[in-house]
This record gives sequence, structure tokens and C-alpha cells, in this order.
Amino acid sequence: MPKSSLAPLQQSWNSAQTDNEIDLRELILELWHNKLLIFSVVTLFAMGGWGYSLSIPSAWSTKATIDNPIKVDILPLLKKTDQINQLGLGGVPSGNELFSEFIREFNKRDNQRDFLRKSSFFKHEVIDKNLDAQAQHRWLQDWSMLIRAEVLAKPKEPQTKTGYELIVAADSPETSTKLHEAYTKYISALQKKRLTENLIAELDIKLKALSLQQNIMAEDAKIRIERDRKSATYSMNVAKAANIEKPIENYNGSDRFSASLGVGALTEQAKILDSMTLDEYQPKLVDLKVAIKRLKEIDLTGIDFQSFTYLDSPNEPLARDKPKRSLIVVLAALLGGMFGVGIVLVRFSFRDK
Repeated sequence: MPKSSLAPLQQSWNSAQTDNEIDLRELILELWHNKLLIFSVVTLFAMGGWGYSLSIPSAWSTKATIDNPIKVDILPLLKKTDQINQLGLGGVPSGNELFSEFIREFNKRDNQRDFLRKSSFFKHEVIDKNLDAQAQHRWLQDWSMLIRAEVLAKPKEPQTKTGYELIVAADSPETSTKLHEAYTKYISALQKKRLTENLIAELDIKLKALSLQQNIMAEDAKIRIERDRKSATYSMNVAKAANIEKPIENYNGSDRFSASLGVGALTEQAKILDSMTLDEYQPKLVDLKVAIKRLKEIDLTGIDFQSFTYLDSPNEPLARDKPKRSLIVVLAALLGGMFGVGIVLVRFSFRDK
């Protein structure tokens, strides 16, 4: 293409570029002239963001780190366990089982809502905010989500557990710390109560089984001793009728009413059977009575243990979880800046037309 034909096109490009540069300068000047408007919009949005952040309930989280219990934490339970196992009772969990159960109970939504419903924190909220039944349910649902036990892992070994972090949030640092301690005690007491109830139920089943066995054995012994007394009496009468005073050499014990022992021996046998108690006749009854007595002497009330050990005790939080007011204000200011610049650009575009 000849150079002469390219000249008008190049001149057109240069002219467009010049126009664009002029428009950009004008646009920057327009933004500068309307800086008060933009600043006002930014300020308005920032104040709105601040007001919004104040309307959001504050949440402060108290945290503690726990792990499986050590021996000293469950020592009172271990002492009871030895006694319980010796008497044939089971159902006493190990330390690891107690820890797993504690974490499971800690994370149960039902336990969280029941605890919050009984707390002074909830009662004050109901009174201060005049919450109706539906609002109370929503409040319990929202705040129970802020109670949790989360597994901790080593940064370089994600699959390796190093304990659990117990987290409880409230609207102030003091309240969250009190709720954390109270909820931890609540779950521990609930765990102790259930273990005690399970052991008492198992003890009751064991006692009923032994008592039934004792009654059956006593009834059987009563029937047998009465039968032996009558047998001795009949044999004695037979011996008297046969005039057998002393035992004969060819004693045949298989006869139903054997007179081979003689009148003297049979008389003494009848006396012994008449004076013999059921325990003397059936020694196993004594063993059952001793077992029942020992089971009744077991005191399962007040079983004490701690199903975890603290790696880091709960402390009052130093920073708020939410709302992040500074972040909300910054984002609101940025949004206000964009909105203010948009207003100026729209006005500038319509003015050019």
C-alpha cells in the first residue's frame, strides 16, 4: 500500500489518541472537582457499615485444649472398677472410651440447647429482648452452633490427632469463660450420672438374678431335706420292724428305705436332719448369700472422675470473633468509594452528551 494512502489513517489514529487523552484528563479533573461528593458517599457508607456492625451480636470464644485422661484423672473410678470387677460386674469404660464419650456428648445439639436454656445468659436475653417462643428457639439454635469440640492435628501430619479444642462463645469475654466452665462441668456431671445409672441398673439385674437363684436353690433344698427326713423315718421304722439294731455288713444304700444302718444310726440320722438348716444342707446357699451381701454393700453413688486432661486451660478471650467491625467499615468505605465514583462518571457521561 502506498505511503500516501496510509497517511490519512495514521492521522485519524493520532487524532483519536489525542481525544482519548483529553477525555482522561477531563475525567480525572471531574473526579477531583467532585471529591467532596465522593468523600461524602464514602463517609456515609462507612457510617452505615459501622452502624450495621453495631447491630450484629458480638461473639467472644473461650477455648481450651484437652486430650485423653491420665491415670490421676480417673483414679477414683479405677479404685471402684477393681471392686466392681471382682464381684462380677462389668460396664466400666476405659479412659479412652470416657474421653470419646465426653467429646460426643459435648457436641450433641440437644445437650447444648438444654444447657443454654437453663443458663442465666439465655434468661437475660429473653427478658432484655422480649423474645417470643419462636425467637427463643432461633436464639438457642444460633448460639448452640457456637459450642463445639474440634479435633486438633499437627500441621505437617494432618491425620495425627493431638487433642481436641473445646470452644464456647458468648456476647462478652466474661460470659463466654463462665459458660465454658459451666458447660464442661455440665457434660462431666451428665457423663458421671449416666455411668452411675448404668452401673446401678447392672447391679440391680445381678442382684435379682442371684436372688432368684437363691430362692430356687432354697426351695429345692427344702424339698430334698424334707424328703430325706421322711426317708430316714421310714427306714428307722423298717429297721425296728426287722429288729436291726446295728449296721449290717452288706449295706445296700440303693434300697429306698434301707434298714441296713440299724435303728441307732437311723435314729441319729433323723435327729440330724431335723436340726439341720437349709444352709447346712446346701452349702452353696451360703456362697450366694455372701455374694448378695457384698453386692448390696457396693456404694455406686458419688463416683468421681475427669474424662480428659487439660493441655491448655480455658482463659478469657482477648479478641472478638465477630463482628469484625474494622473489616466491615473498610469494605463499606470501598463500596461507598465505588458508588461515589460511579455517580460522578454517570454525571460526566450525560454532560458530554
